[in-house]
Amino acid sequence: MKKPIFVLVLSLALAFTLAQFIPVFSGRAAAAKMVRSGPALLIPSASATVTVNSTTDVADGTTSSIAALIAAPGPDGVISLREAIIAANNTAGSDAISFNIPGSGVKTITLASSLPAITDTVTIDGYTQPSASANTMAVGNNAVLLIELNGASAPGAAFIVNSANNTFKGLVINRVANASFNAGYAFRLFGAGNTIQGCYLGTNPAGDTASPNAFGGVSIEATSNSAIPSGNN
Repeated sequence: MKKPIFVLVLSLALAFTLAQFIPVFSGRAAAAKMVRSGPALLIPSASATVTVNSTTDVADGTTSSIAALIAAPGPDGVISLREAIIAANNTAGSDAISFNIPGSGVKTITLASSLPAITDTVTIDGYTQPSASANTMAVGNNAVLLIELNGASAPGAAFIVNSANNTFKGLVINRVANASFNAGYAFRLFGAGNTIQGCYLGTNPAGDTASPNAFGGVSIEATSNSAIPSGNN
């Protein structure tokens, strides 16, 4: 029996009421396509923003804070997602990670190892990549996702989220491998009130072909509330 690509485990008490939360599945490749309508999500404003401008997975910059990383991105002169996460963890407040990687088409970040755990509140927004866009259809899907994380060479969950109230938008996460005591999910949520919105988990960037993560899409492991809406906002 084949395992489903997208594993969703909801806690009994959600961080907020999910109004008209309608999953839409049309086979294995529809892994993370969900449509939600209802109240708009409240996303904290960022106290600092750092822009990822390379698909490299190197961390050679000064990551003591976002300001330090922007000032000193390292010998390669670019900012990777890995560097941005470390710098955001070291910057107090609700921060933001955006994308502006040169060139057209999908930008694939091939992870060499698991990303650093998220320990401070952050919004990671794949829709900020030029030419990416969120779904605008009430029925169906016209989203364009251009930031892909390939976890085939990075055993363990792509994102381990220890802090609360983080938001992840417009990301494609696939091929995440298992590791000892760290199953191959796209997300493991240990904090409360986290939001995963408009992401494709276990598919290709077009969302029409299976590219499974080893263990599934999302594991909610918080002792309090977490919620996962996804769709056209």
